[in-house]
Amino acid sequence: MTSPLPGLVERITGRRVLVVGDVILDEYLDGDAARISPEAPVPVLRFAGQQAVLGGAANTAANVSSLGGRATLVGLVGDDAAGAAVRRLCTDAGIQLEALSDGRETTRKVRVVSRQQQLLRIDYETTADMDAPCRARLMRALAPHVASADIVVVSDYAKGLLSSELLEEVRRAAAAAGHAVVVDPRPRHASFYTGCDYLTPNWKEALALIGEGDADPTPDAVRQVGGRVRDRFLAGVLLTLGARGMVFFAKDGSAPIEAAAEAREVFDVSGAGDTVVAAFALALAGGAAPADAVWLANRAAAVVVGKRGTATVTADELARAALLQ
Repeated sequence: MTSPLPGLVERITGRRVLVVGDVILDEYLDGDAARISPEAPVPVLRFAGQQAVLGGAANTAANVSSLGGRATLVGLVGDDAAGAAVRRLCTDAGIQLEALSDGRETTRKVRVVSRQQQLLRIDYETTADMDAPCRARLMRALAPHVASADIVVVSDYAKGLLSSELLEEVRRAAAAAGHAVVVDPRPRHASFYTGCDYLTPNWKEALALIGEGDADPTPDAVRQVGGRVRDRFLAGVLLTLGARGMVFFAKDGSAPIEAAAEAREVFDVSGAGDTVVAAFALALAGGAAPADAVWLANRAAAVVVGKRGTATVTADELARAALLQ
């Protein structure tokens, strides 16, 4: 079968995506943990280096940019060293950043890694709702960005930015501009999402969104859960299933679109959901059919999970991966 990639690349290039959500700085401390501390039964890491990359909503925006789109990112960024790093990395990635601050520190996830094995993660975060003055500034900032975008992505990591009022404003402004809203959801905010155009939960999130406990993603269970999420939120649902691929449930109730996982080697799943939502939203922004948008998201996920840590994927990498199929 002929690959749809060339046509999709043409469609997505230059498309404008507004990403609203929780900005995170992902940091990696690398070294060799070859011995146990005499002070406590824990490994001793001989430090070898560190790296900082964009995470959370910022990783979604970075993937939009690396795939050839034009990304605008709106989120909370502190006036601290981590915030300065976020600003620099956004500039390097070609992301237009609308950074707001209410005095909190920049959200950071610091991972300690030895020989490709994560030993520890340290989170620096404040998850309280943003203060009223910052919320007012955010509301004022949204309208012009929504109007100039081709599609809106809401990347919810439940770190204090998103509220029901914000989602309502995003939906209202997007509807007025004729743009779709794609939400990467968190179950604790399930009450916010009804009326958004698309949701992109993983299996665990999908179960929690409909109040179900743990269950295996058998084919029958996937069809039932995906359909229930679609009906509960009146939205198209791209349900990601890890090694089982992903399934799209259209809002109109038509037959689900299934895509088998294509990864040849899974190195790290960190941030893979950000890549999925970026590729899916870009394709929709370019007018692609849902089946092609799912194909692009699935192919992008297959590439990015073969990389270390939170990462991005490019159109050239997708093309090279297609030659290996």
